[in-house]
Amino acid sequence: MGRADGACLRVFAEHEDAVRAVAFSPDGVWLASGATTAARVWRVADGAPHRLFEGTAT
Repeated sequence: MGRADGACLRVFAEHEDAVRAVAFSPDGVWLASGATTAARVWRVADGAPHRLFEGTAT
C-alpha cells in the first residue's frame, strides 16, 4: 500500500502466490486481497490479518 507520492506505507505479505485483485471497504477500514488459492482480509490501520478464505475458484 502506498501514498500519493509513491512512498510505501505498508506491505501485506501473507499470500503464497501472486495477488490478482485488491479492494478497499467503502469506509477504508478493510483491505481484501485475492490470489489463486486464497483471499485475505486485512485491517488497514495496522496491517493485521483479519480473515483467510482458502480454496480455488471454479
